[in-house]
Amino acid sequence: MASCFQEYSLKEIKTSKTSRGYYRRGKLLSIDDIYLHLSAKKKKLKAAGQSMKSNIESVIFDMFLHVPLEFPVCTLQHVTSQEGAKKILDSQSFKGRKHERPEFNALSFWSAEVSLDNIETGRLQVYKKMRRVVKAEDIETFHEEMMEQFANSPAFDKLASRYGNFKFSFPLPDLLSRYKTQHCKGREIQLRILGTDVYKQEIAHYILVHSPDTRDFIDLPMVSNKPNSQDVVSWIDETLYWRPESTSNSLGLKIFGNSCTARCSDLQKPRRSTSRPRTWRKARTFGPRCVWNHLVLCFHLPNDGELKTPVQDLLSNLTPCHPLQPFLNNDPIQRNQAKELIQRFKKTFKSSRDYRTQVSPKRKNYEKKNFRK
Repeated sequence: MASCFQEYSLKEIKTSKTSRGYYRRGKLLSIDDIYLHLSAKKKKLKAAGQSMKSNIESVIFDMFLHVPLEFPVCTLQHVTSQEGAKKILDSQSFKGRKHERPEFNALSFWSAEVSLDNIETGRLQVYKKMRRVVKAEDIETFHEEMMEQFANSPAFDKLASRYGNFKFSFPLPDLLSRYKTQHCKGREIQLRILGTDVYKQEIAHYILVHSPDTRDFIDLPMVSNKPNSQDVVSWIDETLYWRPESTSNSLGLKIFGNSCTARCSDLQKPRRSTSRPRTWRKARTFGPRCVWNHLVLCFHLPNDGELKTPVQDLLSNLTPCHPLQPFLNNDPIQRNQAKELIQRFKKTFKSSRDYRTQVSPKRKNYEKKNFRK
């Protein structure tokens, strides 16, 4: 086993001369894989790796990480700063950029956005699974907490982000159609596995979207198209499916064997009111930290390429976000301030000639309300 997990298989992520975590190209690593890789490094492990290893050890045997769920990815979101949003609106396009990490050069990053219907369906599936294995008295005691600790990670937070205060959300089929028309000359888009980033808590899986004319990524494996696949991501019948191992920022309950217990007494305390405005928004926490999965699609836009989008569609799909700690962009503002700025953007651009001459097609509802059976 050890020979399969050499230390060099995880490369260090260095940004501005500091170590932020580890990276594995061409693989979507599982939590078990990551734990074996980090354990092999022993004393050479950096701070982020030590935190990730510790977080995995605290929850790796919990049943909440072993409930197979599948989400159809119908919508993607691109979150940016005020300056970034203004540039997107001015250029009517999304662009890649030169990145300090070579593997991320010329890429436009979009996160999977899971619908509220699918989140609720997932919660019910997990709860039904727990009811079959956990004692009835424990289920009755911890019913509410059991539901709340599912999908409480930043990957499922629709109102907050670490990357900025301005969120553009589009149906995945719309984005793929535009990319195919603008960059693939009508040929089929290629979906490949770019790799995995490992941070203190977050495990980010990257899927690359690129033109069939590009030969730079032929070493990367294609995304699985096998029906009933158990892979982290699969592309079946023009639909992308995501199977995260962990959807939780924290696991306040410990579910092992047929018993369910509170990991800390905070679960029994009344929650504070959140009616007062806050500059920062913390990820919801109900107990000890848990590793969580994040799915990111990266559109390849080389040679200053653009993913053109009419300004009318951009404004229709732009919403404000709370800043979520740790905030990875400059100058965070409150959500209500971002909302006011978006209203100004709309007034400015709606008075422009470009906006008035555009005709936006009807936006279809791609949100699937039930999981694929």
